[in-house]
Amino acid sequence: MLGVQAVEPMATQKNKSDLMRQARLDFLRQPWWQKNEPIVLGVSGGLDSMALLEIIFRLNSEFPVKIVVGHVNYHLRGEESNQAATHVQKTCKKMGILYKEMDGSDVRNTEDNLQNVARELRKDFFRQLSGQNQTRKIFLAH
Repeated sequence: MLGVQAVEPMATQKNKSDLMRQARLDFLRQPWWQKNEPIVLGVSGGLDSMALLEIIFRLNSEFPVKIVVGHVNYHLRGEESNQAATHVQKTCKKMGILYKEMDGSDVRNTEDNLQNVARELRKDFFRQLSGQNQTRKIFLAH
């Protein structure tokens, strides 16, 4: 077991380095950004969206943009939902990134497909944030 513990962090670090290198190359190849342009990141608190947040944050010194994070708390998983929101908020504060949260608890009252209603609510919120920040760039980790 000791051997596995010693190898895992190195593999994780190598994967992170490879991911950052690939993301940097993608930024260079796809000139989608303009210096100090606002972008909206949809961050749920899950691994994918937290990785996206970290990648954009790390690349921000070389490719400066104004990052705005949007999070929708549906309160569907009780305290776990609140913990995810708090985690995203604290991470943004630590990084000096603007954080905006929407209370999406109304989706619980829907008689339609919950996933579809939640998706539409989320999309509307991200569009609203992009309008408020005068950008058309919304990034999601899906």
